[in-house]
Amino acid sequence: MRVPLEKVPTGVWRLAARHLEVIRGAPSSAGAQAALLGPEACPLYRPDVKGVAYWEFELVGLKRAAPRGVKSPRLGTGTGFVVVAAGRHDVPVSHWSLDRNPPSRALEQQFADPAGVSAVAMVWRIDSLCYVAEDEGRKYLGHLGQFPPLVQFPAAALKLGSYPGSSVAAPASSGRDDGRPGKLLVTAGGRKPPSVKLQRWGSWAKVKQGYRAAFAHQLAAQKSRAAGRWEIEDLLAKFGQGIHAGTSLVVPLLKPGKAAIAGDGIKLVRMGILDRPGAPAVELNALDSETKGEVHFTLELSYTDGTSESLPYFVVPTGTPSNQHPPVRPVPVPVPPVRPIVKPIPGPKG
Repeated sequence: MRVPLEKVPTGVWRLAARHLEVIRGAPSSAGAQAALLGPEACPLYRPDVKGVAYWEFELVGLKRAAPRGVKSPRLGTGTGFVVVAAGRHDVPVSHWSLDRNPPSRALEQQFADPAGVSAVAMVWRIDSLCYVAEDEGRKYLGHLGQFPPLVQFPAAALKLGSYPGSSVAAPASSGRDDGRPGKLLVTAGGRKPPSVKLQRWGSWAKVKQGYRAAFAHQLAAQKSRAAGRWEIEDLLAKFGQGIHAGTSLVVPLLKPGKAAIAGDGIKLVRMGILDRPGAPAVELNALDSETKGEVHFTLELSYTDGTSESLPYFVVPTGTPSNQHPPVRPVPVPVPPVRPIVKPIPGPKG
């Protein structure tokens, strides 16, 4: 089920490594200073996506104790995870945790025999809160999290593109007493929302067959929200990441190898090997210049296995106006298939 990191697409691997580097120094990431990506990654599938939909990277070397009073086999294991989308159907990094072990590991433990051999052969990601395990025969074993129910709308409601309506809440009386707030009367107007029916899927085969149609609107919205994040990734791939004069940037190497800098900006950057345990990394320190204007350079990474990476960057001297940064916009967040808040509904039968 798992594959060595060397078999994971380099771009996906780089996204996971960069995300780990970003969160490593955050105030809320205490205990993650020595965290590393595990040696293997787990492919995750989604019923509407052909091939691998996500890659789950395991984070090892965490030093985070389980919260007091909370007993869970997923907490305090010293492992976390980062889930990276393999395409534009979701935001690049759609799920991560420094507190819980990877969903695939939890499923393996759940369906392991007394000798520790797990029956899990494939993991499906239904949404960010639900992961399904299959055995070698592609039969449903069980799931992690709350399984989304099948939401059915009336046939007439499916023909409508929207459901305009309004709801106004106003005080029941004109008297005002901030110490004792009065009751509110709610008045609704416009078209009444359609009634929906929640039911079980019936079988795992029906889930895989009907997933795309059942969550078509939610999946489309998810992809639309992710588009802005992928546009930023496109700009980073084309122009590189900017480093302002007087600041530094840590860039992890994916594998053992050598690093060198090249390009016009070589005189405005100093590269040093970062002395830390675990994964190798370099630190790029940007110098200032009297000449204003962005100066580009590339970080050339040559690995011992014969592979390589060429990562673009640019130095921004003090006072330089920049028009090559990614556009300022609200940061899209991953939106799982929307579903009403209901009592947990058991997952499908095999």
